[in-house]
Amino acid sequence: MAEPSAGQRASLTALWLDGGRSLDRLSTALTLLALAAALWSGGNGVAQFILLLGVFLGGLENIYALRVAFDQRIFAAWAGQWPVTESFAPDVALAEFDQALLRMHLRPATALAARSLDERIAGACALLRKQGLCLACQFFVLLTAASLKLIGLFGHGL
Repeated sequence: MAEPSAGQRASLTALWLDGGRSLDRLSTALTLLALAAALWSGGNGVAQFILLLGVFLGGLENIYALRVAFDQRIFAAWAGQWPVTESFAPDVALAEFDQALLRMHLRPATALAARSLDERIAGACALLRKQGLCLACQFFVLLTAASLKLIGLFGHGL
C-alpha cells in the first residue's frame, strides 16, 4: 500500500480539524449558559466562582477554536492546490508559506526552523486536542456548579 501523498494528508487533516467547529459551538452554548447562570443566580459564592471558571474555560476554548479554524483553512487550501502525486514534495510550498507568515507578522522572525508537513499536522492536531480538553474541563466545571446548586436546593430538607 502506497504512502498517502502530501495533498491527501493535508486533505485528511483539514477534515479532522473541521470537527473543531462542532466543539466550538458546544462550548459557546455552555459559556452562554454559565454566564447567564452566574448573572441571574444568587447566593453561593463557590458556585458563582465555578460558573465564572466555566466562562473563562469557554474563552480559552474559543482561542484554540480560532487557531484550529485557521489551520483547517490552510490545510484545506493546501489540499486543493497540491497535486495528488507521491512525487510532489511540499517543502518549497511550506517555505513560501512560512515567508508569507513572516511578512504578515503572523510568525516571529526567531522561529526560522523549517517544519515538515508531518510536524505541522501534529501541531494542528495538538491544538484540536487542547480545544477538546478545554471543552471537557468546561463541561465538568459546569456540572460541578450544577451539582452544588442542586445540593443547595435539596440539601435543606435532608
